[in-house]
Amino acid sequence: MVSAGAQGQQPRTIGVLGIVLVTLGVVLILISFTALHWYAASSQVDSAGDAGFADLHRLATVSGRGLARAYFGWFAWLLILAVIVLGFLANVPSAAALWLRVAGVLLGLAGAGATYAALHGVVPGGNVFHNADAGIWLAMIGYVIAGAGAAVGPPRTSQPPEDAATPDTPTPGAPAPRRPRPF
Repeated sequence: MVSAGAQGQQPRTIGVLGIVLVTLGVVLILISFTALHWYAASSQVDSAGDAGFADLHRLATVSGRGLARAYFGWFAWLLILAVIVLGFLANVPSAAALWLRVAGVLLGLAGAGATYAALHGVVPGGNVFHNADAGIWLAMIGYVIAGAGAAVGPPRTSQPPEDAATPDTPTPGAPAPRRPRPF
């Protein structure tokens, strides 16, 4: 998408790198949610086996506390949708691009933090990284990468404003040139 400004200005383009990073982050999160295990079964205890996102959803439904129940129920999916929308909007040239980039970074960090906090609600003993498998790491890294993609934003061009002074025209606010004194 290219938006042309006033005549003579360079066109502003979308942030392709940012969109690629947002997409990569979301793909990692989706793989984490649908195909990977979040916890590996411990060989030292009788265990129910490896646990993925769906298993944590069932556990949170039965015994999870507030955030864990919401996160593994619907909130994680809402976070993914918000990361996609905010990340893509942050990479489109607009007057709000700066604020969208900041919000995208914060949302990516919040997604990783919410994942960690939700795991505290379903993991006994409080150590969410004990026996953690690839799914947890991919989800957290995915949120951070998507937030970084939002931070990239659209390319910023450095072009002089249309009313910029030419070398023959004095710059407003600059001291006047010295005139020779009459004899």
